[in-house]
Amino acid sequence: AKAEEWKTHVEHLLDVASRDEPPHKATAAWISRLKDKEHRKLSGVGLVDSRAERVRQTMTLGAWLDTYIAERVDVKESTRKTYEKGRDSLIAYFGRSKPLRSITPEDAKKWRIWLSTQGNRRDKNRADLGDATVRRRTGKAKQFFAEALERGLVDTNPFAKLQSHVTANTARQFFVPAQWIESCIMHAPDAGWRTILALARYGGLRCP
Repeated sequence: AKAEEWKTHVEHLLDVASRDEPPHKATAAWISRLKDKEHRKLSGVGLVDSRAERVRQTMTLGAWLDTYIAERVDVKESTRKTYEKGRDSLIAYFGRSKPLRSITPEDAKKWRIWLSTQGNRRDKNRADLGDATVRRRTGKAKQFFAEALERGLVDTNPFAKLQSHVTANTARQFFVPAQWIESCIMHAPDAGWRTILALARYGGLRCP
């Protein structure tokens, strides 16, 4: 019975292929039920598109970013939040339904300009983002597309040549006078806070 079923549907596929027409609903439903190994037999002789190629052609930006982030169960919550911020910045500009393969290096450059001039979605008093933030978001975009490239979902990484190395923002550096810290230590509520303030100012330690 299975052999007869295969014969019927394969003959139909050969017939519609010769006339460049899609298969009937019954054959299309049969194809969708095939196991991957069986499906590859048909795609190998050109009777159907490979499932991998179909995913490659139809993958959208939103679907890929959600998939990638959901898979990264190996990262800390703080890292996941940076992924989500990178995703949100890309979707805010391109939209969720943007075909992944359609994003070009020119699109990536325009996105980076938009990100630096209009990408601030948290501060209502300013539209631009700091250079370090722009570089971090660009780094995440590179990471997302590098993985897509490795999986064969895209042919190139359109963000590959954009600057993403984060450098110190000297404009935000400030020397804290010792007398300020001494005053803070004097008014600190307990020994724990006094220790934190002293370590931060005199020990040069990063204290959250």
